[in-house]
Amino acid sequence: SILTWKTITEIADKHGIFQDNEIREAVKLLTDLGSIQHFDTETLKNVVVINPQWIVDVMACVVSVHNSPIQNGRFNHSDMEKIWSKYNPNIHRWLLGLTEQFDLSFSLPKQDANLVPCLLDDGDKSEDDELDKDMLGLNADDIKETKMVYNFQYLPAGLFNRLQVRLCEFTENQTITKRGSKLTKNGNYGLLRQLENNSIEINVKGLRPENMLYLVNEILESLTTDAFHGVHFYYMIPCPHCLQHGSRDPSMFSSKRIRRAREVKAIFLQCDTNFHTVSISELERILPPTSSHEFDIHLQNAMEGLDALSDSIMTDVYISYCKDDIPNQENSNDTLHIRKLMRSLEGEGYNCDARDHQQEYCLENIALGMKQAR
Repeated sequence: SILTWKTITEIADKHGIFQDNEIREAVKLLTDLGSIQHFDTETLKNVVVINPQWIVDVMACVVSVHNSPIQNGRFNHSDMEKIWSKYNPNIHRWLLGLTEQFDLSFSLPKQDANLVPCLLDDGDKSEDDELDKDMLGLNADDIKETKMVYNFQYLPAGLFNRLQVRLCEFTENQTITKRGSKLTKNGNYGLLRQLENNSIEINVKGLRPENMLYLVNEILESLTTDAFHGVHFYYMIPCPHCLQHGSRDPSMFSSKRIRRAREVKAIFLQCDTNFHTVSISELERILPPTSSHEFDIHLQNAMEGLDALSDSIMTDVYISYCKDDIPNQENSNDTLHIRKLMRSLEGEGYNCDARDHQQEYCLENIALGMKQAR
């Protein structure tokens, strides 16, 4: 059912194909046709599967419910001989890489084990439903919250667990169950869940929660394109005004409705719960971009964010001084002490930046300080 790459090249030689690039093109063509399977990755490229059904049998050994050594999704590498007892031990590591290639499992950092999400327990929903702000280590006033719901006409079995595998590097402390994952990235903390009604929901809190939403959206779209042809979904985004008023159950706008409103040149939409009037442009800034028009909106929004950030780090007065010139006594009548000058300016409402260039003399620091002062 499998051949080494060396054997493949020998067969190609017998049939008049000698160049390595020509062999690879032929193998790729047969892979695209479904006749064989070859994975051009560092760990899998040296083996070609000539019977694709064989891969199904390999995966079935992992997800089997009969006397499996895999408990609660934990696949210890020491159990490979039991799980794949009917396969040559020399290829067990290759088979493990195959499960990762098909998003069936992912390696646990610093552990001699993989995790198989589809074999995990469902978990305690009461524990999963709460996002703890204290874990972020952030000021509560800086934390924003948002969410996105993906609705599928049909949610194929395994899609959600494969999504969990692709997001494994963001899974906090391996906090993951069969129907949910806790994610963390750049000060944002999220909860990804599979709902009962063919839906997937992601709730995020953090400094820039939309960044995590866009990440999940991109990976989900990539997954459906790569492995679930014909599966379509639309997503729902929350009313921004409901979120601003602290609603725990905000009204949701569908992406289809927002894009249809833009097509008919509507200016506003109204949320169903609290009847907030929201401009189409405001909603488009929340949608993950898919067209050049939406990318332009997000670019403009990012530029506005950069301008706001620049304003937040600007100072009114930049003071450059040498420590050797500071008088010994702050209340000296002969000279003006730098701290006295700063207190006087700050008392008038000015924001000051003072730097001792004897300690950190650097032209770059001086230029930056002057540039950031009004």
